[in-house]
Amino acid sequence: MRNKYNYGELVKVNGIGKIYGKVKNKLGFIIEKDSYYADYYIDLIFGKKDWFKEKSIERILGKKKNKVERYHRYRNIRIYR
Repeated sequence: MRNKYNYGELVKVNGIGKIYGKVKNKLGFIIEKDSYYADYYIDLIFGKKDWFKEKSIERILGKKKNKVERYHRYRNIRIYR
């Protein structure tokens, strides 16, 4: 099973952490994912490490594309010889 976010990815957090409580618009890096609870352990910049639900995390650097979407992007390009 694949994770929605990669380890070491920069994300924005808006939500409630399990240890320290509410966090609003803070940046952090994904450290690991708990496979049982489906929570992410995030190292907040200028903060501490805490567990957050997937719905409270937002990707900063754009949408992640899979192989099928990449293929469709270049499929309509025609090469004339």
